[in-house]
Amino acid sequence: MDLNNIRTRIVGKRILLLEEIDSTNDEARRLAKLGEKEGTVVVAASQIKGKGRFDRRWISPTGGIYISIILKPYVNPSKFPILTLLSAISVVRTIRGLANLDASVKWPNDIEISGKKVGGILCEAVKNTVIIGIGINLNTGLSVFPASLRKHVTSVKFETGSTLHRDKVIMILLEEFDKLYRDFLHGRQDEIVSEWSSFCRTLGDKVKVETTEGVISGFAEKVGSRGELIVRSYDGKIKKVFSGDVIKVNLEHL
Repeated sequence: MDLNNIRTRIVGKRILLLEEIDSTNDEARRLAKLGEKEGTVVVAASQIKGKGRFDRRWISPTGGIYISIILKPYVNPSKFPILTLLSAISVVRTIRGLANLDASVKWPNDIEISGKKVGGILCEAVKNTVIIGIGINLNTGLSVFPASLRKHVTSVKFETGSTLHRDKVIMILLEEFDKLYRDFLHGRQDEIVSEWSSFCRTLGDKVKVETTEGVISGFAEKVGSRGELIVRSYDGKIKKVFSGDVIKVNLEHL
């Protein structure tokens, strides 16, 4: 992989390249426990047991991008959810810049093109260490996905009709991430939330949010300072949601 000339200060100074692994996040977490330094990146060509939020399966065939980044941020852990937002921004910037596609984000961690999922972020915190997992359907053929998912997912190659060089995409992605992470460390969280919001297609929608404590319905108004989704219910009450699945609904279905 031609990443020797990567222009970063923190992220990507050490990159571990693997052909196949159960999960890059699991490997990054293992390495972090052994004292691996901040900014180390685990890259795999494919994953056997790729995972998303709530231990859901992430289908990870050859052709996609699967990376995990070890971070040790010296900030209050209450700010850690912002790391999911800046990770999503780095993916959106990369796809827009290299593929000229109108990539967007869906709260809390999905990357979409034309309303279909093209990538996702998995943020896992253990004490003062955070593992950021990023998965992108880059040159992935849609036939690898179960039939039930094909209407809901896409890949950069499917959208453009062209194959992008994986190494180049990873390099640009890590450079974008590095810049945003340094902004985060220097207290520019509000700027990160603002840019993420500009990419978000969830805001302004009538939504149903499925959480572990029940379903919240209303209007997705904005994202708060800690990455929470702020929903105004139909009786006017404001509710903050820190974790859940968002479903866009039509007014007549309420």
